[in-house]
Amino acid sequence: RQIIYYLNNYKKINQNILLIYKPIVWVGEKVNIGQILAINSNLLNSEYSLGNNLLVGYGSYLGYEYEDAIIISRRILYNNLYTSLHLNIYEISLIIINNIPEICSINLSKMYYKNIKNLDKYGIIKEGTYILANNILVSKLMFMPFIFNNKSLINIINFLFGSKLRIFKNKP
Repeated sequence: RQIIYYLNNYKKINQNILLIYKPIVWVGEKVNIGQILAINSNLLNSEYSLGNNLLVGYGSYLGYEYEDAIIISRRILYNNLYTSLHLNIYEISLIIINNIPEICSINLSKMYYKNIKNLDKYGIIKEGTYILANNILVSKLMFMPFIFNNKSLINIINFLFGSKLRIFKNKP
């Protein structure tokens, strides 16, 4: 009998930590009752890993004893021994108000290149981008009707451009 189990990868657990499962059996392999099929990223050699052991020498520097962070070596920093991956989920909705829709687009006016360089052609942030505070994740545009009081000016503009003009409102 064949039973298919799907791994619930990239699941957010408490404290915004990402949980990743790795299968330890092959497709088509015969398994027994009670056999472990997958392990998560927190297990190392079938033991639950709660961090790394580190020998630290802590002393005062010129009488300053209030420091609370010390980098012991560059290897710890470059090998990512004490880094963690956190996950936050954000949801947006595109709404229609008075038959005026909101759309996702990269064509934002009055935006610097550094603010939109991580967005794809649809205005959504690219996969794998390093996100900092105040980065734009999704850019939204809302069409606003162009209002003139002079009817003859409206007719001239419509004749020149071939359609009604609209104003865009940025909603990053």
